[in-house]
Amino acid sequence: MLEQTIDAFDQELTRAGFQEILTKHFAHGYRAEPHTHSFDVSVLVTTGRFVLTRDGETRAYETGQRFEFPAGQLHAEGVGPDGATLRLGRRHGTNP
Repeated sequence: MLEQTIDAFDQELTRAGFQEILTKHFAHGYRAEPHTHSFDVSVLVTTGRFVLTRDGETRAYETGQRFEFPAGQLHAEGVGPDGATLRLGRRHGTNP
């Protein structure tokens, strides 16, 4: 079932103009201090838990959940006790 969800997610990303589609694995203990990206991000959590802090709010995303944010948004990242795997798209060139 998740494989079909990933395929549909990839198709949505392509239609929305995301130039890069990749899978990233984050091991237990991964943390990233507040930072930004020069690209828009759209994410599907495929395993584990990914924790995102932005706009002063922290939220955990579980397997099957999605989130996105625009280029330039300040955020911090972490993972749950089992790490996380993400399917994600990067869309370049939309930040003024």
